[in-house]
Amino acid sequence: MKLVDLLPFYDKSAELSAVVSSLKQDHRAEHLLLKNLSGSSRALVLAALFKRIQQSMVLVHDDADQAAYLYHDLVHFFGKEQVLMLPASFKKSIKYGQDDAGNNILRTVVLSALQNQEKKIIVAYPESFLEKVLPREELQKQTLCLHKGEKVDTDFIIHLLQDFGFQQSDYVYEPGQFALRG
Repeated sequence: MKLVDLLPFYDKSAELSAVVSSLKQDHRAEHLLLKNLSGSSRALVLAALFKRIQQSMVLVHDDADQAAYLYHDLVHFFGKEQVLMLPASFKKSIKYGQDDAGNNILRTVVLSALQNQEKKIIVAYPESFLEKVLPREELQKQTLCLHKGEKVDTDFIIHLLQDFGFQQSDYVYEPGQFALRG
C-alpha cells in the first residue's frame, strides 16, 4: 500500500469534514494548528484538506528539516508543480550569511506563484520569513513579461536589466546575472 492510497480514508473522515465546515463558515479562521500527528499523517491530513478547500495554503514547520520532510510527503500527492518550498536565501554552514543561489531561485518561484495568485501549497519554516520581500505592486512594476514571437530591442532589455540591478557576464552562474547570447 502506498501513501497515496490512504488519502481517500482521510478525505472521508468526520474530523476533516468538521474542519472544512469550520473554515467555510468562519471566514476569519485563517490559522489552523495541527497537534498530535506524527510522521506522514500530517501530510495526509493537509493533502485531504487542500483537496477539499482548493485554496492556497502556507504551511509553517518548526525547522528546515521538518519542513523538507513535509514538502517531500506532499509532493507525493500533488507533484512539484503544486507544492512549493520557501527556503531562507542564506546558507547556514561555514559560510554563514552568504546567499544560496539555489534557494534564491526557489524563493523566486514561490513569489511568482503568489503574485499570479495560483492555488499552491507553500511549505516554509520561521527563517524563511526573516527576509524582506517587495510588495506585490512594486514587484509587478519590476517584472518584464516577454512572449514568444515578440520583437524587443536588445539595448532596451540590457538597460532595463541593469536598472533592475542585474549584472552582465559572459555566462550566467547565479541569480542576478544575465548574458547576451545569440
